[in-house]
Amino acid sequence: TATAPPLTGQLPTDFMQISKLIKDDALGHEISVLRMARALPWPTGSAAQAAAFELVAVEMAWKTGTKYTAPLREIDFSLATGSQYPNRPDPLLDATLTAAGWALLPSEVPQNQSVTGWVVFKVDPKGAASIRLDYTRPEIVVTGTKTTFAKKVFSLQIVG
Repeated sequence: TATAPPLTGQLPTDFMQISKLIKDDALGHEISVLRMARALPWPTGSAAQAAAFELVAVEMAWKTGTKYTAPLREIDFSLATGSQYPNRPDPLLDATLTAAGWALLPSEVPQNQSVTGWVVFKVDPKGAASIRLDYTRPEIVVTGTKTTFAKKVFSLQIVG
C-alpha cells in the first residue's frame, strides 16, 4: 500500500453535520450527504496549491437503484462555489485518509448496493462562502429498449 505523505497539519475531528438527501427517482438512486470537513491539511510541499485552494471532504452514503444497472460514479459529483470551473474530486489525500481510518467512497458503486464514505474535493476559492454539491446524472440509455433518461443535474446547497 502507498505510504501517506506527511501533512502540513492535523486531520479534523469535528465535522459540519449536513444530513440532506438527493433522490434520483427515475433510476432509484439515493445520495445522503452526511457531513463535511473543511480546510483539510495539505501534503507537505503543496504550499502553492494550499495558498489558492481548499481541500473539502464530504461524507456521503450512496444507495443505487434496483431497477436499472446504472452505477453511481465519483466523477459525476462536483462542488460549485461560484468559481469558473466545477470543483472535482481529487485523490490527493486518499492514502492519508485511508491510513487515518476514514472510509473513502469507491470510484463507482454498481446497481443495488449501498456504501458510505468520504470524497475530497479541491475547491476554488479557498474559504468559499457558498458550496453546492452537484450530482450530474449522465444520459442513460436502457439497453434493448427505447427508454432514455436525459442528463440531469441534481443540486444540494450545503454551505451558505
